[in-house]
Amino acid sequence: MAAGRNYNILTKKFHLKGTTGSAVTIGSSVAAGMNRYVTFLSIRQNSLAKNKGSKIWFCSVATSQGASTVTLASASEKFTVRLASAPGAQPKYFKYPGSGPDPENPLFSVAASKFLVARSSSAQAGSTSCTVFVQYYDQ
Repeated sequence: MAAGRNYNILTKKFHLKGTTGSAVTIGSSVAAGMNRYVTFLSIRQNSLAKNKGSKIWFCSVATSQGASTVTLASASEKFTVRLASAPGAQPKYFKYPGSGPDPENPLFSVAASKFLVARSSSAQAGSTSCTVFVQYYDQ
C-alpha cells in the first residue's frame, strides 16, 4: 500500500425508492483539505417486475439536498449506473469494479466541502427500487 494513503474504509448500504425516485447522502460533507474516494459500488434491484430498469446517479453537490431532482443529479453526476429493463423477471445486479474493491484505484472522487449523494430515477423505464452498497474513504 502506498505511504500516506488512508485505508480507513467506510461503507454505506441503503435502499433507493423507485417510482417516486429518492436521494441518499453518503456520509457527511467532505472535510476541508480532503477528498472522498469511492472504491466500490454494488447495486441490486429489489423488484421482479418485468420491463423495469434502474438508473442511479452518484453526484458531487454543495448541499445534502443538491441532487433533489433528476435535472440536478444529471448536472452534478460523477458516475451513473443504468440497469436496463429486460423481458425476464430476474432482478439485475451490478458491481464495479467486477474484481471487487480496489483502494489503490478509486472509481471517482468528491472534493472538499462537497456531499456525495446517490439519486434514483423516477422515470418509468428506470424506476425499479434498488439496494445500494458504497465503499469509500476520505483522505
